[in-house]
Amino acid sequence: MLNKEDLLGFALYEKIITFSLDTSWRGERDGDNGLTGKLSAQFYDRMYFDREWAEDKIEASIRGSDQVLSIEGIEGCGKSTTTKRVLDSLKDDYRSIVLDFNKLASRDDFVSTRGDYAAFKIAMEKALKDSLLAEDILEPADLPRGATEGRDGDSPQERSVEDRMQALHEYALFSQSELPRNDFARARLSLLSMARGEVDISDRDAVLGWFRNNMGRGEIKQLVERINDEIRYVHIIDVAQELFHTGLVVVLDNVDRLQHVCQPLCYDFALSFNNEVEDRAKIIINIRPENAHTPEGSMGPRSEHVDTVKLVAIGHLQCYLDSDHFHDILNKRQSMYIEHVGGTTLSSKLQLIASALKDQYAEVVLIDLANQSIRSALKYHCDFLRHVLSHCPFEAFMELRKNESHRSLLTSLLLGWIAECGQVLSEQHLNLAHIVQKAESSGFTERGCDLSYLILVRLEKQTISPHGETIYRVPLKALTNDLGLLGFEPEEVRNEVYHLFFLKNRDFGHIISVSNDEVVHNVESISEETTVALNFRGKRLVQSVSTMFFFVNRLHHNTKDTDILEFEGEFGYYSYSQYGVHAKANVILFARVARLHTVELRRIAGSIGGIDWYDKYKKRFTIAGRLQLTRVLQSNIAFLNASRRHLSSGVEQEVKNLVETMNLLISFYEKQVAELSGNTSEIYDFVKIVGFCVKRKVPSRRELFEDDDFKVAIDEFA
Repeated sequence: MLNKEDLLGFALYEKIITFSLDTSWRGERDGDNGLTGKLSAQFYDRMYFDREWAEDKIEASIRGSDQVLSIEGIEGCGKSTTTKRVLDSLKDDYRSIVLDFNKLASRDDFVSTRGDYAAFKIAMEKALKDSLLAEDILEPADLPRGATEGRDGDSPQERSVEDRMQALHEYALFSQSELPRNDFARARLSLLSMARGEVDISDRDAVLGWFRNNMGRGEIKQLVERINDEIRYVHIIDVAQELFHTGLVVVLDNVDRLQHVCQPLCYDFALSFNNEVEDRAKIIINIRPENAHTPEGSMGPRSEHVDTVKLVAIGHLQCYLDSDHFHDILNKRQSMYIEHVGGTTLSSKLQLIASALKDQYAEVVLIDLANQSIRSALKYHCDFLRHVLSHCPFEAFMELRKNESHRSLLTSLLLGWIAECGQVLSEQHLNLAHIVQKAESSGFTERGCDLSYLILVRLEKQTISPHGETIYRVPLKALTNDLGLLGFEPEEVRNEVYHLFFLKNRDFGHIISVSNDEVVHNVESISEETTVALNFRGKRLVQSVSTMFFFVNRLHHNTKDTDILEFEGEFGYYSYSQYGVHAKANVILFARVARLHTVELRRIAGSIGGIDWYDKYKKRFTIAGRLQLTRVLQSNIAFLNASRRHLSSGVEQEVKNLVETMNLLISFYEKQVAELSGNTSEIYDFVKIVGFCVKRKVPSRRELFEDDDFKVAIDEFA
């Protein structure tokens, strides 16, 4: 339990564990007695998740490729920090500028673009020009000779944007290098016309001196104003190149803060930037994978113009945050916390609990819930520790730890915490308990298949390539036609698309996107012409399933105020003495879901028609050819098997029997579905089969269940 002093101490722990260099987060850590500065100074040495493979790729692209560099990954996976690390290591050879859309996206000129590339380009050029002038790209100490004469007493560090602008004015009027497209030609002619008769206009140095001495004259001021209007980012880059002979890297960071329709336009701007500056500068885009594409009608296929570094790529070990990586990050940050606070009672408790978690699967679950976001995984770690300290007396934990029973306690607490946090994730997972209860309360007249799930699966099939790279947008009309084959009305589909679009996870945002994101404010905003796409988070969601076998029950109980099953133990966690009871209840729940889905699939078989209806259904509405319930069952079987090593021998044997029962349920469920047609009159009574197995050992002869005693008339439920 946490007292007031512990709460303050834990807040400091959370601040250090979740610290990020991202400027959007740093602002929340002001006024902390120098802690932010200390953490920032030591970040790369002691807190950074080192990705040498990614850093090498980024450096190779900067040094050896003239293409746009796209660094892709979900929010919080380390795009900004990795980029800054590389740029810092290259600072002797490359100057850099960062356009941070945390600040820029809310500017009026960006907000008003609404996907119009011409307006977006104007806003981008202004933002880049302003940033180049504000930063040290044209370091005052290195301005062209004489650029700041007449400003006695000013040190180089005190020289301002005006000094830099004067350097650009002289570049525009007196540069001997060839300017792009004869820029400033009229300004040069005007200057020579003004100086004629006062100095020898064939003498460049004489004209330059005259210009500096007459800056206060009205006509010179007007000339300078015209030059200011003409100066573009490319001119500033030219001056920097002329001064330093070093490269320049421009980073577009936090691009996801822009309107959805504007994010792909960053690639169009980047390609235009490349055409103008050629090899004098490199542009990098830090972006989420679902937005890493160019719109139709842009400058050719993205792959032809863009180098890509994926910080997170599901299924690729190198790009995947695993338990060892997470421990490495966590251990570094915990050591900094201990150094900062010393040996307190709270720090000792945190060390013991974190150590106990080390060999558990808990971190894997946290990483999965965080969807590979380092930032979110660290936040979840802190949330879970707070949950442990708040619900379990530390003395009880220590007592259990003496005989290794604490492992079961932590597993149980983790499940309880996930259930309590489940209100955020509830409707993004398969809430089977809700489906069953709703169907049973309406006499099974409600449909059993989850329409939102079918929509996500259909989009996954149609909107993302096998490599997860290319996103295509599907017209709502095409989506309603597909789901119409299953008997769903267009209005049902439209309402569910609207629901899915606004169903936001507090950490990850939308799971689908629509073509007019910024103007969708009610169901009527979505028309037949609206296009829909599944984004990276949506794909990750639809390809994953809940591995907590009684997650949905507890979740439904907590969020719907419905007394399905009561699982809470003495200290607010699951009682492992009742572990088998809870698992058994959920296997029975799965049997009820199997019966409900079978009734629904018979209706769908009648809607699609033909003996090949099942092949058509699997092709369009399943992941890897596996039915929705099959995937959930297989995931829960894996979880039960993994948990058996924590259980007593009696409960372990009970859980082993439940695993065999679920395998049997899968076998009969898939067999039944494959035999379905619109005229099917009888189905297996899955509830009766499972009930038979959980009361006894699973029989070795499965033919036992082929008997008519284990079948039921489908019209009882249809």
